[in-house]
Amino acid sequence: MKLKLDLHTHPLEAMRLSEPTLEGVERLVRAVQQAGLDGIGITEHWNYEHSFRVKEMVEEHFDNAILVIPGWEIDSYPHEVVELFLPDGSVWRHLAHPGDLSQPVECLPLLHGIEVENGGHNWHIPKEQVRRYADEHDLLLMQNSDAHYLEKLGTHYNEVEIEELMRRARNSRSSMTTAQGVRSINHI
Repeated sequence: MKLKLDLHTHPLEAMRLSEPTLEGVERLVRAVQQAGLDGIGITEHWNYEHSFRVKEMVEEHFDNAILVIPGWEIDSYPHEVVELFLPDGSVWRHLAHPGDLSQPVECLPLLHGIEVENGGHNWHIPKEQVRRYADEHDLLLMQNSDAHYLEKLGTHYNEVEIEELMRRARNSRSSMTTAQGVRSINHI
């Protein structure tokens, strides 16, 4: 079953929270539901612990009202990568708001997808170049909000089966573990 998923969001940054709170998570759940989404990937910059806490709070206090996929956004000059920890334990990685792709993308072996639409950075994404690149490297084309404000959640989203994300992540070009992948991305 296809789900409406915004897989690149910054809700805690949006609410100016350093730690998830029950009130903040309730606001997040309402915002996701009002946007008509089934779930989100929480991808704060360089912090995945918060996303796991939010996931636990949604499960415990909101009866899994939305799907929360924990993750983070990692700077890997000159690109940024979103890394998501999927329900089956696999790790999904996609290139966030790509710019010029004429130079080698060093983290390519780690990637499963690439953003062709990004609510915060659409102005600099070379869409035709991204589509060709996705075709050449068998990457899933992604559309995400990159929301830094709750009202921006879902302005761009993917209609995808979670099973497809897990399948692509399991059939990764790289056998690196998450920790090895992060170290590799950090050294790019």
